[in-house]
Amino acid sequence: MSTKVPHLPTPVVLLIGLFDPTGQQDVPADAITCANHGVHSVSAISGVSIADSANILHIDPSAPELFDEQIRFLLEDTPVQAIKVGCLPAVEHVSVIAQIAADYPDVPLILHLGPRPPLEDPDELPTADSDLVVHASLELLVSQSEVVVVSPNATDRWLNEDMTEMMDVGTGPQALLHMGAQWVLLPGFRQRPGSTVYFLGHTEGLTVTWPWVAAPERTQDTTGLLTCSIAAQLASGIPMQAACEAASRYEADALSGAFQAGMGQRTAKRLTGGVS
Repeated sequence: MSTKVPHLPTPVVLLIGLFDPTGQQDVPADAITCANHGVHSVSAISGVSIADSANILHIDPSAPELFDEQIRFLLEDTPVQAIKVGCLPAVEHVSVIAQIAADYPDVPLILHLGPRPPLEDPDELPTADSDLVVHASLELLVSQSEVVVVSPNATDRWLNEDMTEMMDVGTGPQALLHMGAQWVLLPGFRQRPGSTVYFLGHTEGLTVTWPWVAAPERTQDTTGLLTCSIAAQLASGIPMQAACEAASRYEADALSGAFQAGMGQRTAKRLTGGVS
């Protein structure tokens, strides 16, 4: 397992992902999650989405060299206890994070493999949804991750038959563990007919499950929120299993307070009464 860096009185998490103008996902929303956990966040933007609460019209990727430079400036300046990685729009961004992880092996990488963006115009989708980005993420990032979290409606995107055959691995969480992830968390994992759970697995064979309930219709995917909560708690020194279980409770609380900010999806209330 990764060696953790020294903890500050206020832990710091580095957030990597898109700037979402709606505040529902990625960096702006994750900053709220960190604050709610008593954790400070710094961030590097992989791209900017043109979006409303229903759809993403377009994603404008950041220049990879500036993306890399911003991350390195932050890491050289600030002791960071965890790195949470969200949407990476292009293979070049994946390569940047892979090299950062190799250069900073003592900082745990918390990787969110999210769903396909709800695009208003699919023709406007850049390389974020391409097979090249999927392949690069699986090959370069999973093996350097402390924990990989896969959205319930994204399993087929990341772990479909073509991908697992190409990587010569099995299916589901075992595939990600075989690729080198220390831990894998799959919310919405179908354990058996009629039983859908949070599945937490470790590379040494430990598995833990607990009940999972799907979000109501027209509610945003909250696996990014779940992933950020895990990152914040790991940064605070909480062990992995306890962090994942507490994050699932935080996710449920945020969903119970979901509100209608726009005309599209309901937004999870990331500012809750606290994390326990």
